[in-house]
Amino acid sequence: LRWTRCLVAAKRRYPERVHLLMGDHDVAHLRLTSELAAAAISDPHVLSDGSFPYWIKHEDRVTPAQFLAKQLLAGGAADGACDNSAANRLRWMLAETMGAPAAFEARRAELALLQGGGR
Repeated sequence: LRWTRCLVAAKRRYPERVHLLMGDHDVAHLRLTSELAAAAISDPHVLSDGSFPYWIKHEDRVTPAQFLAKQLLAGGAADGACDNSAANRLRWMLAETMGAPAAFEARRAELALLQGGGR
């Protein structure tokens, strides 16, 4: 997040000299906005759709519903870790479809740092 802020600040300060490019990895993250929309979160079909994500072998796929069930078994009920929420959908997306299981907590820590709550 801090790096992105620096890039945007440079673009604003030197608009003719700084050009921002997006690669395939960056473009893949554009799916976050549509999949974290309230309509997608509340859609029961999306919650249990085993055909997605198509780029992961069928036997290795974990649906959002399966992810939430794992969270419940791990004792996450008390802290809301098994609720069908945008935060948990993002946790699922990062861990099960983007290969970044630690990214959610890393971003949480970075946001706390940016807001003055971290070290």
